[in-house]
Amino acid sequence: MMVSKKLLVLILGVFMITSALTMVATVPTAQAATQESRIDPTVVDAPDELFVNETVNYQVEIRGAFEHDGEIFDSEEADNWTLRTETDLDATIEPTEEESTVTNVFNVTITVHEEAEGDLVFTAYLGKEEAVYFNERHFRIDAETPERTSLTVTNPTDTHIEEVELGLFIDGELKARKTLEDLGPNEDRQVTFAWSKESLSAGEHGLEVWMDYGFSEEAEFNRDHLIMETTFEIEDQISTWIYGGVAIVVIVGGFFIFIWYQKRKRKRRRPW
Repeated sequence: MMVSKKLLVLILGVFMITSALTMVATVPTAQAATQESRIDPTVVDAPDELFVNETVNYQVEIRGAFEHDGEIFDSEEADNWTLRTETDLDATIEPTEEESTVTNVFNVTITVHEEAEGDLVFTAYLGKEEAVYFNERHFRIDAETPERTSLTVTNPTDTHIEEVELGLFIDGELKARKTLEDLGPNEDRQVTFAWSKESLSAGEHGLEVWMDYGFSEEAEFNRDHLIMETTFEIEDQISTWIYGGVAIVVIVGGFFIFIWYQKRKRKRRRPW
C-alpha cells in the first residue's frame, strides 16, 4: 500500500511539473519596445509579416537631429550619409553598409533564413566637416514560415488585360496582393500567395481570392470577380499543449510503473 501511495505521489508530481512547463510555454513573448532615437532611420512601407526565405525591401530614411559631445545639428546639414544594417538572425542583407553624398534615403533588402524573433538594427552615420555623428534604431522582427495558397487564374474575357490585381482575403480582410501583367484572352496563370495565420484566433475562417480589373496603388481594392472561396480550421494551441502534457504524463507514469513492477518481480524471486 505504501508503494502505491509513493507511486501516486510521483505521478502527480510529474503531472504538476509538466502542467507548469506547459503554462510557461503558452505565454507569448513580449515585444521589446522600440528604442527612441534622435537619429531616425524610418522604415517606409514596412511589411506586416516577415516570411522565412522571402526577400523584403526596406526604404530607410535618415533624418532628425544628431548629437555628439554636446553639439547638435540637423541631418539636412550633413556632408554625407552612411547606413549600416545588422541583425542577430541568420539573414542575408544587401547592402550591409552604404554611403552617399547626395541622398539620405537608402534601399535595403533582407532575407531571413530561419523561423525566429530577433533584432534588426539600423545604424546611421552623418559626416560634417570631417566629424562623424551616429546613433542607431532597433526594431524587433519576427520571421515565420508562411501559409501558402496556390491557384490557377484565368482571364475570363476575350480581351487582353495589361494589368490586373489579385487580393487574398481572410474573413473579409485583405491579407496579400499579387499583380499579374499581360494576361491574354482566356489565358491561365499559376499564382501562389504567402500569408500569415499568427494573428487569427482558433476556429473556422473563410478564405477568398478576388480579382480587381481597374486597380491603382492608392485606391482601395475592388472586388470585381471572385475566383476562389474556401474555409480552413485553426486548432486551439492551448488544447494542443494540454494533450501533449497528458501524453507526457502517461508515458512517464507508464515508465515508472514498469520499473516498480520489475522491482516487485525481483523481490518475489528472493528465497528470504
